[in-house]
Formats: sequence, structure tokens, C-alpha cells
Amino acid sequence: MESKILSKNLISSYFWAKLRKFFFINNLNICNVSDLYFPFIQKKIKFLCPYTNKSFFQTVGIFKLSNVILGRNTGWIFLAPKKKFVRPICLKESSFDDHNEFLLSLHKFNNTDIYIDLNEKKFKKPVLIFNITRKKKNYYHFFVEDAPHLIWQLTILKKSVNILVHKDQPNFVKNFLSEISRHYNSEIIYIDPSENISIKSTIFVSEDTLKRKYGSNIENLSLNKDLLKKQTKFLFDGEDKNFKILEFRDHNISPRSVEISFNDKKIRLKSNTLQALPSVSSIDMLQKFSQSICRKTNKKVINKIFISRFRDSKRGRNLKNENDLIKSIKNLKKISFGNLSLYEQIKKCKSSNVLIGLHGAGLTNMIFFEKKSTIIEIIPKLQSLPISDLFSNLAKICGHKYYRFFSSELDSEGLTVLSSEVIQDISDVIKKVK
Repeated sequence: MESKILSKNLISSYFWAKLRKFFFINNLNICNVSDLYFPFIQKKIKFLCPYTNKSFFQTVGIFKLSNVILGRNTGWIFLAPKKKFVRPICLKESSFDDHNEFLLSLHKFNNTDIYIDLNEKKFKKPVLIFNITRKKKNYYHFFVEDAPHLIWQLTILKKSVNILVHKDQPNFVKNFLSEISRHYNSEIIYIDPSENISIKSTIFVSEDTLKRKYGSNIENLSLNKDLLKKQTKFLFDGEDKNFKILEFRDHNISPRSVEISFNDKKIRLKSNTLQALPSVSSIDMLQKFSQSICRKTNKKVINKIFISRFRDSKRGRNLKNENDLIKSIKNLKKISFGNLSLYEQIKKCKSSNVLIGLHGAGLTNMIFFEKKSTIIEIIPKLQSLPISDLFSNLAKICGHKYYRFFSSELDSEGLTVLSSEVIQDISDVIKKVK
């Protein structure tokens, strides 16, 4: 059923807006789409806590709207009439960035800005807004957060749509969208988001398939302890009277960490073990999508991949003695993913069952491996960033076996070295892979 019926919240918001507009004109009026509309489609998605291996579920809705304004440079969708007689409402789900953090950096947001250079557009097909702010140029964040969410929407909707995208995208995003267009019979429309766009066509807005419950920084935990307590009580079997949560900083664990105490026990966790987790459901759909791209891959050929960063990396973390590692492991092939198209990357991954690499975006390609593959992350000692659980979490969500080994500290040129003992340990792990 098309969502034409507005809830009481929207009606009351319109009335109150007339009274408040003179006093709060510079404040952004943010609202969840679920508070204003009935879902067009609802689906349960599965999450996995990598620390406890417990599964939990969350209902995610897709909403069918029309007559909205796409705010320039933000990717935010506003419910607003053509004339400025009410305070516009920004839908939180239209951009998965932290709205409050954005507003703090700007100090204020003037709602009337959305009426400047407002152009009306109507499309033949329903519309999805994707990556409009151009922020996700990082390979890891794109394929863990944005790509699975888009594929989940397209798979659930089962409709041919127009996908509006920021015109300035890196090549790997364009390659991905090209495959999306072909596979889902949808048209990719690159737009210049420097103008506000009034979209008269049907538009689908989805709640996120990425779990972000506790804010984007550790300080926000102090404002969300009740919610964090509710979520983690299930995961750790804690009791209300003994269950406590503290935030702390320890550079040996992670720049952002959480301490959970219950039943005379204490557990210290990296914050990304509890927040910013992609759903198992959306990652599964991305894996199936990659399988459909490379149907003709010869699965009898099983390769082992070592990710060489020398050509791709601008941030250092290169393995100086990578050739020693490659010589020690039979059939280990050195690959620079940055030189390959998305199709070629997926094809290489589908014919492999071992992925070895230093902490970096290249390890994200584990998503394209068949389940139960072996992932080995090499981490330079005393590096706070690599000690994060990003890739160990992702490996568990993808259903892979994960191992972590440490190399020497980075030198002034960003190089690190594996000791002969660690090379032997890695070789021993690979020998057990079937």
C-alpha cells in the first residue's frame, strides 16, 4: 500500500512548525521516516555479534514517498511544500551520516536553504538515492556499508529503478554501479548535487542495514547507556542489577573502547565490536550478487592470494620481505587489487580460498570469497589503527576463518618486516587449509 497516510506526528509537526519557525528557523528538524509513514515493505534482517557469536534480528522497513526535496551537498531528503509556510522535515534515513555531528561542524543549518536553486525533476521509474554526498570513497566503507545496503534494497524491492548518484565517483564505485545496472535492469543517473532537487516521482527510502546504535564516537555512549545496556544484556547474559558499562581509552586495545562488567566479570571491547556492524543478511546478498557476476569461474582452480600494497598504498604499511612469505607458501600468488577491474577482482576471489594481507582496504575483498575461506591479517606492532576489529568482525560475519599475525614496527618509509618465525607460523596455518 502506498504510504499516503501521515501519522499524527507529521500533522502535529506541521502545526507546531508555524509557531516555532520564527524562533528555531536555523535548527534542523530531523525525524525518522517510520514516525511519519507506514512501511511499504518490512523485512527482518540478521545481525551477528562477533564477540559472542550470538545472532539477533531487527526489522527494517522500506518506505514509498513522493514530492520530496533532495538537499544539495547533503544527500538529505526533506518533506516540504513548495512555499515556505511550514518548517521542513529532514528524514534521518535519507543519509546515514551523523546529522548532529554535521550540524555542530556547521554551527547551524538554515532550513530555507533548500529552496535556493530548487529545480523540479520527474523520472520515469521510481527513484533510489545512493552515495549522493560522495563521502564513501574508501573501498572498505563502501563495500561494507553502502554496497550491501543498495543490493539489499534492490533485492527486496524487485523493481527496476533510477538510482541517483553523485557525478564524482571513484572508478571502483562506477564499476560496481555498472554491474548493478546490468544485473537489476536499473538506470544509473549521475547528478550534480550542487542544486536542490524537487523530486516529483515515487522515491523509496530505507532504514539502515548497518547497526549504528551508539553514536559515531565514544563520548556519545554516555548519552546512550540505557540503549547500550539493553542491547548488550542479551549478548552477554548480564543481569540488570550487576550490569555496568564504562567508556575508556587504551591505546593498546583501541582508541575507542568499552568496558562491560557483570557478575564479577569484566570485558574490554573495541567499540566497533558493538557498533557499525553490517547485517549478515545484507552481506549475504552482496555475496550472492558477486556469484552472479562470475558464474563461469572455474571452481576447480583453488588459489591463495597475497595482497601486495606497494603499487596501491599511499599510506604506507608495506611488507618489505613479502617475497620471503610468498616463497614459503605453495601456490601463493601476489596480486595488486588496485590494478584490476571489479569483475577481475571478484573472479580472482571466487577461485581462491586463502587471502593474506596487511591491514588495509584490500582485505575487504574477503566479501567475494566463498564461505569458510581463510583470512590472514598482518598487523605492524604498536599501530593503534590496525588493532581495530574491522576485519576480524567482517570475517566472522562472512563466515570465514580469521587469523592475526604481527610484523615489526613501521619504519620511516612505512615498511614492516615479518620474522622468519611468523612466516613459518603463517605457512603452518595455510598447510591445514583444505
